[in-house]
This record gives sequence, C-alpha cells and structure tokens, in this order.
Amino acid sequence: MSIARMKVRQLMKAAIKRGQSAHSFIWDMRQKGLGYRHTVMRADWRTAGQIEAKKD
Repeated sequence: MSIARMKVRQLMKAAIKRGQSAHSFIWDMRQKGLGYRHTVMRADWRTAGQIEAKKD
C-alpha cells in the first residue's frame, strides 16, 4: 500500500463522519496530490464507511 493511500484512508474516516460525499472527498484529495486509482479509492471509501457504521 502506498504512503498516499495510507494517508487518504486516515482522512476518509473524518470525512465520512462530517458527511462529505465520496466524489467531493476524492476531488479534494486529487487537488492535494493524494489521488490514486478511482475504483480503488471508491472501494476504500465503502470499506471505511462500513467500519464507521459498525462503530455506531
């Protein structure tokens, strides 16, 4: 796993809690130079969302 992907996955949890959309989050990460393959990023988003949902 790349360093950028690890950083993004950490930021995803906070974005999900804020209610940010996946598209908006991906766009923000690409603007910051932390983008990676879109389909993988979406899969990470779904996984992080499921983990956050289980916590509640």
